[in-house]
Amino acid sequence: MIGEEQYKNKIRNGAEALASGPAIGYAKRMLSALIFDADEPVALADTLATLVPGAIEGVLREVVVVDGRHPEVRRVADHAGCRLEDLSMLADIAASFKGDWVLVVRCGDRLGADWVELAARHAAGSERTEAGRLDTSVRGGRDWTQVWRPRPRALIVPKAHLARRLAAKAPPGDWARGLRVRRLRETVR
Repeated sequence: MIGEEQYKNKIRNGAEALASGPAIGYAKRMLSALIFDADEPVALADTLATLVPGAIEGVLREVVVVDGRHPEVRRVADHAGCRLEDLSMLADIAASFKGDWVLVVRCGDRLGADWVELAARHAAGSERTEAGRLDTSVRGGRDWTQVWRPRPRALIVPKAHLARRLAAKAPPGDWARGLRVRRLRETVR
């Protein structure tokens, strides 16, 4: 487990990256990130740390943290410059997300090193009828208690589709329902 000072540094670095603005080439297809089930500050710091490259590259426009009721979770999210929202209000504000696409990730999941390129390529080349799926990992890896649980995954969903699913009060597992979901992976060069 990392100490409080270590995750403060991760968050501080991420907030500075978010403030730096968009990189050339990705300005038309920016993402919003939606982190749900945010109930543990260290898990939130882990997830936010993996989003930093997206902010540095200018692909990630904003981060919305959902259900951050724990005071420490709220503090971490605030230090990182994230928007805090309640799940019950998400349907009302989904249309106001800044990105055309929304990266949906569960708190504690960590994106792979190549997620920025994969997400940008998907958003630039996909129709709005297709979601992208990124494999993620969890701090400490998978142990024997996780063998029968599904592997964590992040989704890249068109904002308009997510807004409709949220208005229908769909649970997080159904936010991509109605879209073809394609696994995004690095191509061999």
